[in-house]
Amino acid sequence: MYFRITLLFLLFGSIIQAQQFNFTNIGADHGLPSAETYWVLQDSRGYMWFGTNNGVCKYNGKEFTTYTTSQGLTDNSVLTLCEDHQGRIWFGPQNNELCYWYRDSIHHVGVGKTFPAMLSSPNIIILGLYADSVDNIWINTTQSLYVARA
Repeated sequence: MYFRITLLFLLFGSIIQAQQFNFTNIGADHGLPSAETYWVLQDSRGYMWFGTNNGVCKYNGKEFTTYTTSQGLTDNSVLTLCEDHQGRIWFGPQNNELCYWYRDSIHHVGVGKTFPAMLSSPNIIILGLYADSVDNIWINTTQSLYVARA
């Protein structure tokens, strides 16, 4: 039995190999506004989104489009992103003032309207966002878990 296993390993072992990956460094010289990238998301349309400390970037495979406070972000440091089923890209910025991108513009979500005023505390950091199947937005923070019901 040991001989058969060894023979099978010798015959097929050379076929089974680890996949090789080619790494490329993408930075400011390619259009990314910062080397400090916190979150990566691929949306339902195939675009890549990057949350950085200098805004959010949308990448179409050739070029970056950067969104900052000048385009409506509530903070340039965006720690997390998610997409809901309507195609909105939600941003979890460092200042916790949630906003989302939809149809080429950024929309604000007022604290105290949909999301609890607790998120305005400087001691809370949004660590993750998730949109469930009915577009509730789940917000994972350093202090608690919140859900904003659709």
